Amino acid sequence: MVSYHIIINKAVQGQYETKELMCATGKGRSRLFRFRIQKNAVEVQYEMSKAKTLDYIIEKSDVFREALTKAYLYHALLLNSSLQINIINIHIGNNEYILSSNDYASFPFVYSLLVVDDLQLLVVDDLQLSDEFKAIPEHIVTNSIKYNQKELRFVSLASYLTAKSKTYEIERFNALWTSMNALYNYIGKCYNNRILADCGNVTRKIPKNLQLYNSDVNSISAMMYHLKAGCFKPTRKDENTYKANNKQAFEKLVSTFQKLSDTEISELYELCLADLNATGLSHTLPEKYASLDRVSKLYGFPSYVFLVLQYSYALRCELFHGNKSTPIFCAYNDRSIGELRVINFFLDSFLKSEIPLLFTTDYYNNMHNDIVALMNSGSLDYDKHRCNLYDEFVN
Repeated sequence: MVSYHIIINKAVQGQYETKELMCATGKGRSRLFRFRIQKNAVEVQYEMSKAKTLDYIIEKSDVFREALTKAYLYHALLLNSSLQINIINIHIGNNEYILSSNDYASFPFVYSLLVVDDLQLLVVDDLQLSDEFKAIPEHIVTNSIKYNQKELRFVSLASYLTAKSKTYEIERFNALWTSMNALYNYIGKCYNNRILADCGNVTRKIPKNLQLYNSDVNSISAMMYHLKAGCFKPTRKDENTYKANNKQAFEKLVSTFQKLSDTEISELYELCLADLNATGLSHTLPEKYASLDRVSKLYGFPSYVFLVLQYSYALRCELFHGNKSTPIFCAYNDRSIGELRVINFFLDSFLKSEIPLLFTTDYYNNMHNDIVALMNSGSLDYDKHRCNLYDEFVN
């Protein structure tokens, strides 16, 4: 066996994280990767059966690309910071090669869209990563790039991290909503599979068309119910009715958003979160946020659920859905800027706490209980025949 040792930005004296993991690389068997990670420096070691030429490593080696990708991910998730690659030392057996942008136009060969030093993943109270975030790397670094591109939990995480490096609010919103979309679709997919498995434990005669989560409406309803029992996405007809009959209330809400400072948006988030955690359906926001209380009451939602899912989804449809052109110009006081600043803060804060939980068993089990309760309430958008089938199989 031939040893490969990749040194990204030579490490300095000090503490570093070490980890050994069996990792998939897309082709062939999984192999052991050894990581040493410190701020702005990563070392990766692995073995291959043969010594490859440097040109082959750079141009064709899947394992080399996997090594760099895993280095980017590990550095971001362990150190709350993007990795900027300035120089790479590669040891292949006894041979050493030094690579930099001076010698290779394609350096560093694998590019990262994460470009900020602070990814803002830390828990504010103690400036540490949460235990849930610390557990993520072992779930995703062990997978191949190809697998992760199709894994909805990774899509949600990657889109969330990408949002950290976006300059404009509309770019941030696009990335954050992509993250949210992957999150609720992961939930929908999992529970469709779980329900089919539950049915399979009772009978083998499962209809092939028993698909309970084939739309955004159902998956968003599941997410809403998870946040607050009794909440589910209204029909398009009801949504149109609410807006048509309450135009002034919606305009007042947009006007309120445009006036909020960063401090006030943070304050609003905490107030909405307190209402969410209160017993029953609570609307106790201060008078200056009364427009938000009034609109969220129309839907029967706590203000938190309304902003994180209902308002965000409507904004996504308004800005990006269908054949609408991608916005390339925006005035500094455009109404959408005020909306996006508020919604982006809420989405970012929600996803920061929710995404790590996707990788835990308790989250999956708790969501299963929520979705069964939601199904029993009759609030999902699937036909009665399928509902009766589920009741018949499981009960």
